[in-house]
Amino acid sequence: MKLTVTEAIAKVKVLEKRIKKEKQKLEVGKIVKAIEVGNQENKNYVKELEAKFQSINDLADNYMKLKAKIAESNASTKIKVGNMEMTVVEALERKNKLSDEINFWEGLLSSYNELIDRVEYNNERVLETINQMLEAKFSGESKTSAKDAVELKEQLYNADKYTLLTSDKVVKGIKNKVDELTEFAEQIDTKLSIVNATTYIEV
Repeated sequence: MKLTVTEAIAKVKVLEKRIKKEKQKLEVGKIVKAIEVGNQENKNYVKELEAKFQSINDLADNYMKLKAKIAESNASTKIKVGNMEMTVVEALERKNKLSDEINFWEGLLSSYNELIDRVEYNNERVLETINQMLEAKFSGESKTSAKDAVELKEQLYNADKYTLLTSDKVVKGIKNKVDELTEFAEQIDTKLSIVNATTYIEV
C-alpha cells in the first residue's frame, strides 16, 4: 500500500494515541486478579489479557515500521528553501534549531547597531566640546585665525573621536545569515507541506 508522507505522519499520530490507550488497559494492577476456583470467567480474562498484550505489540510494531519508512524517505528526499537545497532531514533539523539560531544572529546584529549608535552619539558630544572650546579661544579673531581654528578642530576631532573596530566581512556575513534564516522561517512550513503531500512511501 502506498501513502503520502502526510498520510503516514497522520497515521503515526493515530497509532501513538492507540498505543497509549491500550497501555492504560494493561497497567500493572490489571494483569493479575484474585480468582475464585471454578469461575468460568477466569478463562475469558486470560484470553482478554493476552489479546491486549498482543494488540500493544502489533501497534508498536506498525508504529516503528511506519516511522522508519518516513525517516528513510526524509533522508533521501530533497527540498529547496530559498537558495539552499537539502534533504528533508536536514530541513527538519534546521527548523528545530531555528529559534535559537535567529536569536543568536539577530542578537549580534542588534549589538552591532547599538554600538554604531553609541559611537555616533559620543562623537557628537566630542564635536560639541571642541566647538565650545574653539569658540571661546578664537572668538573675534581674524579670518586667518578662523582658518587655524578649522584645522585645529579637525586635528582635535581625529584625536578624540570614537571609532568602531570590527570586520566588515564578519558584519556582512551576520547580516546575510539573518536574511537567510528569516527566509527559511518564512518558507519552511509551506515547503515541507508540499513535499510531504507529494512524496509516497510503500507501507
